[in-house]
Formats: sequence, structure tokens, C-alpha cells
Amino acid sequence: FNHNNGTIIFDSITSGKTISGDLDDKAKFSKVTFNGVGGGWSFATSTVIQNYLSVDNGTLSGTNNISVSDGNVEGGGTINLTGGTFTMDGAGFFIANASSWTFNNLTFGNGTNAATTTAADVAGVTVTGTLTITDNQGLVAGIRTWTLSGTSGTPFVLNGGFEGDDATFVFTGNNPGGNTTIPGSAGYGSVTLNNSSETYSLGGAAVLAGDLTVTAGTLSESTDSITVKGGDITGSGTVSFSGSSAVTLDGAGSFGGASPWTFGNLTFGDGSVAATSTASGTGGVTVSGTLSVANNQGLDAGSKTWTLSGSGTPLSVSGGFTGNTSNFTYTSGSGVSALSSRAMT
Repeated sequence: FNHNNGTIIFDSITSGKTISGDLDDKAKFSKVTFNGVGGGWSFATSTVIQNYLSVDNGTLSGTNNISVSDGNVEGGGTINLTGGTFTMDGAGFFIANASSWTFNNLTFGNGTNAATTTAADVAGVTVTGTLTITDNQGLVAGIRTWTLSGTSGTPFVLNGGFEGDDATFVFTGNNPGGNTTIPGSAGYGSVTLNNSSETYSLGGAAVLAGDLTVTAGTLSESTDSITVKGGDITGSGTVSFSGSSAVTLDGAGSFGGASPWTFGNLTFGDGSVAATSTASGTGGVTVSGTLSVANNQGLDAGSKTWTLSGSGTPLSVSGGFTGNTSNFTYTSGSGVSALSSRAMT
């Protein structure tokens, strides 16, 4: 059998269909379409599709490796792969336009050829193992939600290019052998951490165009820094930054949660855009270095207790400051100078 650049269409309307044979050769399939309402298919062995895969209706399931070598993966049907690795290589579109898709391991690129995969449409993607972007491959993550529930400690391996400004990445896995690492990147949109048993840490400096939500669990870091440009850092989980790490929150929005949060250095605003950060939640805030409010940024301190343990100038206010009903406590043992009168109310 040779595909001769043709399209193979599977249109059964019943589930339990298996596609078998020697399928791991590019000569077998050029274009594959699944288009049967109520239909269900799986590949019995590792499979290579040279051009594109379209799941228009029905469900593609299975546990074997599937590779789409050079083209698109798209459709309004369901992909539910509970084993193996799904690899998409080359330039193309990754379009789930109706149903959410689930993968065990999902890899973009082969580590050699320079290309970009562009995700489109809004249906979510869940990866239960590892999401990998290889060397020389880029991923434009679109506006969808990517849920990474892998438990290896590295559910997201980022070696290539990454543009996720409009996407939300949700980390829900619990690594039984230690922490889960969020890879450093300037390409994130919004990030949510949501596992009450897990501690998450950064694998490099991170910049979020959107918001950071620590729904449950702990975000702990002592070295790398994070900048959140969407205005919000919220959640009921714990935030614990120390040492040389720094957190910058820019834009209008809310800051705080139900648990106590600690920081090395905490800065509100980037000094350019006029906006106000409003403290929310009941959890106190401790800053061991410097709490800064930049030019053009305002801080409404809400009703929190702010504990500043840094020496020298633990508070630097260049923008606006409203103490509201907050309480500021200075605990440095080596002397404090240049306290802002606006934080003494």
C-alpha cells in the first residue's frame, strides 16, 4: 500500500474500530480523516502520517505513538490518547475547534528542523505526561487552556520557541519524588497552579503577559524571578519567594489570597503605565528585602498585615499609596531608614 498523496477517510459511526498493520512508515499515510458521528478508532501500532490528521467527528483513542510529520492536526472531534507519544513536526496548525483533546505525551518538533506550530481555536488541551517543545521548534499556544497534569516533576519541557501570551497554562500534577518545575520563559500568558499537595518552583526567570493564580499548593522560589503583567496575583495557595528572587506585579488588578505570602523583593508597577494594585484576601504579606511601588503605579494595601523585615529602606514608594485599614510592621534587626510617611498610617 502506498498513499500516493491521497486522503484516507474513516467514517464508521460505531466505536471500537482498530487500524492495524505496518504503519510506522511515511509511505503508508499521507492524509488521514476520521469523520463518523459516534465512531471510535485506535491505531494498533506506532503510526506515521506524513501530511495531516483531521478528526472531524468521533473519537481517536489509543496508547501507541502517533507522528504527524509535516502538516496540520485539526478537527471538531475528540482525541483521547492515554499512552504513547503524539508528535507533531514541521510547520502547521494545531486546531481543536469543538472538543477538548487529551494526550499522554505531546511533543512538538523533532529537534532538527526549524518550524513553528500554531494552535488555533478555543478547545482545551490536557497532557497527562509531558508536553515537550524541542530544539528548533516553536509553539504559538493560541487562546486555549493547556492543562498539564504530569507527575514527573517536569510536565513541560521547553527547549524551543514559545509564544503563549493569550493562553492559560494550568499545572495540576503532584510529583511524588519532589517539586514540580515550571520552566522559565518570557512567553507565558496566564499560569495557574492547582494541587494542594504540591510545591512548584521556577526553572528560570518567567514573564507572564496575563495573571498568576495559585489556586492550591505552594509556589516556592529562592533564585529565579517572575514578572506578572496582567495585574493579578491571587489564589488560596501559598506563595513563598526568598533570597535573590524578585516578584514584579504590573497593571491594574488584585494581589493576595487566604494564606500568608512571603517575598524577597516585591515590586508593584514597571514605572510606565498608570494603574493600581489592590490587596485582597486575608493572608498577610512578608517582604524580607524591599517593597517598592514604582512611578505611575498605585498600591491600595487593603486590610492586610504587611511585615517588612528588610534593613535600610524596606519600603520605597515612588507612585501612589493608600494604606486603607492595613497594618505595616517593621521588624529589621539592623536599622531602618527612609520610611515613607504614607505607610505610617
